[in-house]
Amino acid sequence: MRRSAIALAAATLMLSPALALASDAPSLRFGPWTVQPGEITSVRTALDCFDGRATVDVVFSPAGSRKLAALTAEHVGKPLPVRLGDALITKPYVQMPISGGRLRITGGVHDTRADTEALTARLQQALALPALPTQTC
Repeated sequence: MRRSAIALAAATLMLSPALALASDAPSLRFGPWTVQPGEITSVRTALDCFDGRATVDVVFSPAGSRKLAALTAEHVGKPLPVRLGDALITKPYVQMPISGGRLRITGGVHDTRADTEALTARLQQALALPALPTQTC
């Protein structure tokens, strides 16, 4: 199994924030932080321009971006589990604070494109976000 990683996403996306979490959907947590409505504005599958691997790209609102930056600053050199409900999505080690409001989830429990697209759909549903087409180079 490949080591999971969170890295900054390069693409720029500007979308409306979610109005509410889906009522019956599991919560999304980054370590101790439970994501609230509107803190993530989009989730989509993207194909890495270098190796073609499918990744999950997440874009945060300004408020969510500030929380992500503070949380990752506190966790530099430490693992930061990302969970959807009780399911562990990834548990990367934070290499530096993420201040750009974007992250990319790679490897781990979603090694195939189909697995990545399924994870993207689960996150979109949990956050009541629209489905977006796969981002290509």
